[in-house]
Amino acid sequence: MSGQAVTVPPWQQTPAKGFLSVAQLAQLSRVMDRLLPEDTDRQVPGAKQAGAAQYISLLLSKDAATYYEIPDWQRLYPQWLEALEVWSQSTYGGTLSTLDDTKIDGVISALEQGTLTNTTLSAADQKTCFKTMWRHMLQGCFGDPRWGGNKDKVMWRAIGYLQTPETAQQLKNDKLPTIPL
Repeated sequence: MSGQAVTVPPWQQTPAKGFLSVAQLAQLSRVMDRLLPEDTDRQVPGAKQAGAAQYISLLLSKDAATYYEIPDWQRLYPQWLEALEVWSQSTYGGTLSTLDDTKIDGVISALEQGTLTNTTLSAADQKTCFKTMWRHMLQGCFGDPRWGGNKDKVMWRAIGYLQTPETAQQLKNDKLPTIPL
């Protein structure tokens, strides 16, 4: 057995680089930040702190051997982000990544309802965009960190998720405060 190379299946391999460009990652990060914002009063992190956008970019850098819908998402995410960027610039004169909270919340709400006007996205496409981003945000926030989200197990720590003895000892060593829910 020694001397033989171990082949790691594609779905377990960590990509060296994400799929999205720097601009697309900034746009997606802004959306993720508003889908699950940080609660500073209760010291609960949000999607931005958990690295949800980075998780999605890493997910998209995989192939159909990992999950059959990835090629579709690789095509759709750039289209969605481009349509939202064009809409943001024509409606507000600014980029999606720099919209204030109220404006980005309005964009997200309209996407969810399929009522964003003056865009290339149909009502059905808007709803699909919202549902897909929502689901991927949840995966990126609360999934196992080895998949590229839930950075430093920040969400698990926030919700008091019981972990393996090794990670429980690490939490104890980190002396993190217990966050009331």
